[in-house]
Amino acid sequence: MAHGRRASISKIMGPVHALRYRWAAHRDEKKGFPLTAAMEWREAAALFAPITPLAERCWREWERIMRLPRRLAEPIGYPLCGPPVQADHRGQFYVMAENHALST
Repeated sequence: MAHGRRASISKIMGPVHALRYRWAAHRDEKKGFPLTAAMEWREAAALFAPITPLAERCWREWERIMRLPRRLAEPIGYPLCGPPVQADHRGQFYVMAENHALST
């Protein structure tokens, strides 16, 4: 029973954090920090990902501030320094199993 409660709490924490990023983005943009606001819109969009309309709204705000399409939100052509690494749900990192060859 405790595991189910913990899982439901963790499901709502993402949108709660996204709301905080959203409020911070509004505040920072009003104070004249557009790039900081754009970063916060991007974080909110990532946390709102399961709620598509809210995530879309955050991405539109990011695109408006940055004057760039959403596909440019990630680094382009950033060279990998090693194999891709991911974190599990406990925050522990592991190397992905696929063999990724570096292009030169």
